[in-house]
Amino acid sequence: MNSALTAAWRPFHEIGLPLPNDRQLSHASLNALAKSRRLRSGGDAPIEFVLQNGKLSAAQYETQIYHDGRVPTRVDSWHDLYNACCWLRYPKLKAALNRGHCQDLALSDAPTRSRRRDKLTLLDEVGVVVFGTDLSLLTKLASHQWAQAFFDCRDLWSTMEVRVVGHGLLEQLATPYLGLTAKALLLCANDSSADPDNVDETVASLVDNDLFSGRTGRLSPLPVLGLPGWWPPNETRDFYLDQSYFRPLRDDSVVASRVLTL
Repeated sequence: MNSALTAAWRPFHEIGLPLPNDRQLSHASLNALAKSRRLRSGGDAPIEFVLQNGKLSAAQYETQIYHDGRVPTRVDSWHDLYNACCWLRYPKLKAALNRGHCQDLALSDAPTRSRRRDKLTLLDEVGVVVFGTDLSLLTKLASHQWAQAFFDCRDLWSTMEVRVVGHGLLEQLATPYLGLTAKALLLCANDSSADPDNVDETVASLVDNDLFSGRTGRLSPLPVLGLPGWWPPNETRDFYLDQSYFRPLRDDSVVASRVLTL
């Protein structure tokens, strides 16, 4: 098992979920876990992972989950399995994402997704939450000071929590490649709100309270193979000098909006 997926899977392992590469989870076992953890949709329906019948549009997919709690889960689909695992590990966040999609769908029948739904989708598919008390380190990430953040400040990463919440990103981490980039929500907590056990509830609350309203972006690109301990080649500073992967910031006006202080 590669080091990137092993590191990303730690929070899932904490609740007893095996790495999907080790063994496939059946619908029956997923639903037993969903029932024991009392998973609910954005519309408060009990979550059930079901076989997908036919092709669903994105709107149909979200509204079915919202109203009926039925999460389409294809057989032998790693993507869908990782999605189910994210429901089991981050149920409040997944419900909030589902609720946000359906709130926007109720306001418009336009065939294209709203700006808010685009951002919800990014967090759901390739999202990472970086959570800690060091504002300076988070600001370096937001301003693309990659070598300083990942290498010069390497000792500070022991105080940070990195939580992969995007199921598509988990699938990509199973076979990582140079260039793999997440969208990160950078959260600076005070001492009283820094408990990593609160990440699910904290981020769900932010989503419910219009985190992605307006034009200002909250998500920051994060070259995940640069995270300390996630990829063996990043043990040298030269690794971070490759600007085709660790790209410089083009517009420094976005930095202030990319670090959210709790």
